[in-house]
Amino acid sequence: AVDGFNATQAGVRLLPGITAGVLGSLFAGLIMQRTGKFYWLTVAAYTSVVVGMFPILLCSDLVVNNTFGISVGLVISGFGNGIGVTSSLIGLIANAAPQDQAVATACSYLFRSMGSVIGLSLSATVTQQSLRVQLQDRLNSGNDAAEIVKKVRESLEYIKTLDSNTRFVVRDCYSNATRHGFILMTVVIFFSMLSSCVFEVASKELPLLTDQ
Repeated sequence: AVDGFNATQAGVRLLPGITAGVLGSLFAGLIMQRTGKFYWLTVAAYTSVVVGMFPILLCSDLVVNNTFGISVGLVISGFGNGIGVTSSLIGLIANAAPQDQAVATACSYLFRSMGSVIGLSLSATVTQQSLRVQLQDRLNSGNDAAEIVKKVRESLEYIKTLDSNTRFVVRDCYSNATRHGFILMTVVIFFSMLSSCVFEVASKELPLLTDQ
């Protein structure tokens, strides 16, 4: 909406982050196979996810509006997340008794899926609420403002039908609202990083079997 991309163009710009996530998972497997360790790998992974959020925030019109910078941040965060998901799962299995490993694995995927849904819902709620409040505040045109708010939230294509001044205001509001969603996710990811740091307190880093 901010840069005027359609759904296909926006989706293509997400591909590097998705690819990085897959490569991160593979990288984590190779590292754990070689070293038999997972604790510091997990801490480094979630730290890199937090680090990757900074170029996303800075390049989402906080300092500059730059799609390439956002893509770089997505790659860093995606790679770290791919590592963290794999290493934390292996750490969980390594600390579970053999008879509990199936349940532990199922619980891992349960909370992973639940976290994704809750995270997306919270981020979308913050973004939509911020967008609604900003549009109503900046479009001081009575009933017209309410109609614009409604149609913009229903379809991004509606933005193209607006006059140039209103289009600028709407896109600026979208930029601010999206950044508020990014800030929320940065806070959530920061606490994920902290939880990975205390992972060793809650579990023992048992040696992983690398040879039969």
